[in-house]
Amino acid sequence: MQNNCTRTHIDELCQPFKYAWIKSFDIRQRAMMFDDDSDRELFITQSSHVNTFNESDINTDFEDGLMDRKGKFEVSIDTSDEEFLKITQEVEQEILIESATRPVDTSLSSDEELLKSTQVNESVLHTDDAGDASRFGKELSDKELNDLQESSKNKNTEKKMDWATRLFSSWYTERNKSNDGLDVLLSLSDDGLNTCLIRFITEVRNKSGNEYHGNTLHEILMCIQRYLRDNDKNINFQSDFEFRRLRQTLDAKMKSLAREGVGIHARKADVITEEQEEFMWQENILGEDTPQKLLDTVFYLNGICFCLRGGEEHHSLTTSSFSIIMKGQVKHLKYLEGVTKTNNGGLSHKSLNMKTVVAGSNLDNPARCPVRLHDKYMSLR
Repeated sequence: MQNNCTRTHIDELCQPFKYAWIKSFDIRQRAMMFDDDSDRELFITQSSHVNTFNESDINTDFEDGLMDRKGKFEVSIDTSDEEFLKITQEVEQEILIESATRPVDTSLSSDEELLKSTQVNESVLHTDDAGDASRFGKELSDKELNDLQESSKNKNTEKKMDWATRLFSSWYTERNKSNDGLDVLLSLSDDGLNTCLIRFITEVRNKSGNEYHGNTLHEILMCIQRYLRDNDKNINFQSDFEFRRLRQTLDAKMKSLAREGVGIHARKADVITEEQEEFMWQENILGEDTPQKLLDTVFYLNGICFCLRGGEEHHSLTTSSFSIIMKGQVKHLKYLEGVTKTNNGGLSHKSLNMKTVVAGSNLDNPARCPVRLHDKYMSLR
């Protein structure tokens, strides 16, 4: 059953007008609550919020104007949010235009009040002049759209993909005395591609003629898969039934290489021990007595204190990455991660939070305090 707008509804309609319509859905929710006591608890938050308004908060001009238009604008329980917002905006606009077109009251008590009244009238009359143009940016060309899409790709990933596809193209050219390796990747059927890649990963070698590591072979296949997907071929070497023989061959090849000791020891940087760090402080390798030494020390402490990921995260640091916070009477340095390869803000990372790390002051040894040295470096920039 639809009920016409009551005085209670009018009171509630006036409140969103003054408070930017943020509670436009409260009216229908409260109406449903009054019709069914079982819903009363569900909407207690909205009901309590509405009831916190004082009588003086209501825009009486809008209230009276809406009452005058009761026959023209009707609100019911079934009124959608879009219809409700449209009705309230139309009422608001009519009332403002009526107010703006009234003759200026020359009996106002001061020049300031007269000027203010005139300015309000002029602003209302020109409300619709700009239209929606200010809501949209300039129209992008096809090149600008393409550049935007390309900017989402990681440059290092693109380089690896280019290397892997050129490697396949070189192998195909050598085996078939043909120069259409990349074209073959895109034209082969799934069965043909499966057969071709099986031979490729078992025969390919590096420039020295040695076997690639097992993980490198897997990475080569993933780069080729990415190339095919970028060219509108929807395949998955790791799960598609058509490529089960390719997976079996790769698995067997990786196990064979591991038994031979190829690639079982990953290359990685050695960990700096506490003794080595103490040696650097004692030998004045770390310090603050020269600009370069201060820079090196801050660089080192940033990596130690904030768990920075390789050179990329160091390179992307900005002054806004750091802030000073107080915990009790002790000063701390807070680091907020920016955009990185593992958290670039795109669709695949939209649910990830940026890394935040806090480093405290070294009260026992101020000469090695990361907070103090950071402050000094920033003051000398």
